[in-house]
Amino acid sequence: MEKQKQQELLLVIEKEVQDELKKTIETIKEDKTTETIEKIYTIPKDYAKMVGKGNARGFLLYGKAGIGKTYLVKRAFIEIGQEFVCLSGHITSLKLHEFLYENRKKHIILDDVNILENEKNLNLLKSALANDNNVVEYETTSRLLNVPSKFVFEGTITILLNSIPKGCESLIAVESRVLHHELILSYEQKI
Repeated sequence: MEKQKQQELLLVIEKEVQDELKKTIETIKEDKTTETIEKIYTIPKDYAKMVGKGNARGFLLYGKAGIGKTYLVKRAFIEIGQEFVCLSGHITSLKLHEFLYENRKKHIILDDVNILENEKNLNLLKSALANDNNVVEYETTSRLLNVPSKFVFEGTITILLNSIPKGCESLIAVESRVLHHELILSYEQKI
């Protein structure tokens, strides 16, 4: 008898949970916040698609950590059927030159890479994103360079950052060559 009461109670609780879930889904559907958030993501998603389709050389997207920049850009590329290569973390100038060479005909996503820490990195990006010849050069006496020191970059570059440092002239030059957008969400929208 006790077991039957427990099963009946579980069924009642399960029904209440399902009813509550349905109410929550309906509330979300009718909530203007969801619509507002979709609008906030529309412009950067369209920019990413423009890059993926070859209508722009690159895209600089920045905004607070954890608001979906990486997901948004990758999703946009996937939606239009474009393959991409993603790099995140630390990279030296020499390795950045090699990475650009190895992926010179691809869509590159640089996700929170330390490119802003080094003027050489920014100069490589400026060269890759130039509107006229896109020749990337890295002249060195080092025997560690495993690719040509000079090549034409034909791909695209999307840069994802949490913030843009002020007063960085080389970054301003990079920014002037690509689409750029700051993704801003209010506290309520983040929740």
